[in-house]
Amino acid sequence: MLRSETAYLRGVSHYLFPSVWARDVLSFIADDVQTEFINSQATDIIINCTRQWGKTTTAGIKAAHKARFVSESEILVVSATQRQAGLLEAKAQWALTRAAQKFTPVQGREYEVMEYDPEDGPQIVRRSVLSLELSNGSRIISTPASEDSIRGYSPSMIVVDEDARVSDALYDALRPMRAAHSCQLVLQSTPNGKRGHFYREWHGDDPVWTRFEVPANECPRITKEFLERERTKMTSDAMYRQEYFCEFIDLAGSLFTQEMLDMMDIRDDVAPIARPWMPDNLDA
Repeated sequence: MLRSETAYLRGVSHYLFPSVWARDVLSFIADDVQTEFINSQATDIIINCTRQWGKTTTAGIKAAHKARFVSESEILVVSATQRQAGLLEAKAQWALTRAAQKFTPVQGREYEVMEYDPEDGPQIVRRSVLSLELSNGSRIISTPASEDSIRGYSPSMIVVDEDARVSDALYDALRPMRAAHSCQLVLQSTPNGKRGHFYREWHGDDPVWTRFEVPANECPRITKEFLERERTKMTSDAMYRQEYFCEFIDLAGSLFTQEMLDMMDIRDDVAPIARPWMPDNLDA
């Protein structure tokens, strides 16, 4: 096969399989679940994972691939804080910057990496604290979890990092952005109690969601020895299970558990209790 044909087929492979692009160009070797997530074309993805699984890096690579290979993509990165959203954008920026560099052959590979010319791809032409733009018109925009800050966009991909800490109001504001065009939605987080849309969507029965669960004992980068030490050092077994084993734990100090609330008959047609012993103007 001619070298040009080999390079062409490799370019096609990099377009179709982001995990292959990440391996060849970024030297990022994804684990099995990361590979499935990076390559997934599902419209609705939800990830419930342990701390330190690599969700921010993996989602950043997925966003970078979309921006690089699909011109005029608008990718919105949302998190509870600007710092967290900026971390994910920084991972995407790292991937795009590295992809724009020349590479030398790697010993032991079946082919020379330099046969695929990364300079044929788009370059970063504008960068700010909140966004970066490529020469192909694609943009990656990071924003904190504020309804005002996310309105007005028409993204082709939305990534909500640490979604369990993002408000339901913001989630409701994000969903209409997908009404008129195709847009992949990624919710990813470690659990944060039995509340909110992340908890409801994860435990719901809507078949539209592609779900990925990654407890710490299934992450190849977390050792059994580390987990055993954490189990003895963390202040409660409940928090240990939530941080590392994807369990949704009722918050300490809550008067009612989520199971108790689910069993309640909540109605809105009950009149308020009369308070004849209180002054009429108390609420004024």
